[in-house]
Amino acid sequence: FWLKLPGHRQPLFLALRRPPPAFPCARVKGAPSAEAMPDGPEKKAMDKATVNSLLTNVAMKAAAGSLAFFPGMWLFRSAGMRCLCGGFGIGFGAGIAWKEGDMYLRNPGMVRMPVGIIEELEDMQKAAIAKWTSIRARIGI
Repeated sequence: FWLKLPGHRQPLFLALRRPPPAFPCARVKGAPSAEAMPDGPEKKAMDKATVNSLLTNVAMKAAAGSLAFFPGMWLFRSAGMRCLCGGFGIGFGAGIAWKEGDMYLRNPGMVRMPVGIIEELEDMQKAAIAKWTSIRARIGI
C-alpha cells in the first residue's frame, strides 16, 4: 500500500482513505441540552454481599468452563492445544458470568440476580426431565 500514484504526493493508503463522517449529534439551537435530559435507569448500588455473590458466580462458572480441558486432552496431542482448549472454556465461563452480573448491576429491575452453577444445573435437570416426560407421553410409554 505504500505505492505512490502518479501525480499524487501521498501514499496509496492515504489516497484511498475516506473522509471522516460528519458528527451526527451536532448541537442544534433550541434543542434541549444534555443537562436537562432525565437520568437513565436506576442502577443497583454495589454492596459487599452483591459483589461477593457476583464474583463467586464468576469463579464457579470459570471452574465449570475449565472442564474443557478433558475434550482438549482427547482431541489434541500437544500440551499447548490442550491448554488453549481449557483456556477457552475458562474464558467463556467467566465471560458469561461477568456479562450476567453486569446486566444485573445495570438493570436490576429488568434482570434477576444471576444464580450460581448449582441452581443452573438444577434448572437444566428439571427442564430435561420435563422434556423426557413429554416425549414419553407422546410416544405412549
